[in-house]
Amino acid sequence: MSKEEITAIAVRLFAIALAIYGLNNLPGMIAYFDQEQIQGAVYAFTGIIVLILIIALLLWYFPVFIAAKIIPKSSQSNTATQWNREELLSTGIIIIGIYFLFYVVSDIIYWFYIWKYSISFEGTPIEMNTHQLASIFATVGELFIVIMILFGSKGIANFITKLRYAGVKQGE
Repeated sequence: MSKEEITAIAVRLFAIALAIYGLNNLPGMIAYFDQEQIQGAVYAFTGIIVLILIIALLLWYFPVFIAAKIIPKSSQSNTATQWNREELLSTGIIIIGIYFLFYVVSDIIYWFYIWKYSISFEGTPIEMNTHQLASIFATVGELFIVIMILFGSKGIANFITKLRYAGVKQGE
């Protein structure tokens, strides 16, 4: 299997997790459609869930295209079955990044909904406490780290390999 094929499997697994997340939250929103005071927030949240399901479908139907975009280009052919340590580690790091991306996306959706709900009140919006603001900043930091993991996997793999084999002579 090539790196793209293994990463495409991880992309499809992420699509399944994303679809389950969206479908899990959709029935709860249907119960609130008849309440006018929060109907705008319900429509926004339902729209986000539909967007999540569309993204999950795109990830499901185009996993190889997406995997080819996030896998670092190598000088070897994509049909090579022999992997060196750095390639295997790089692919594993990308799979871990896709796994963490699920949690970051769900947190972003959660905080977007909380923000939308807090400004939906007429007059004075609800203020967020320091714990909520810290969680929003943590989510932004997590998104930055996941992006670095996904698009910097080759450098991370090289760094880990250098740390692992530091001081060991080649050929021993």
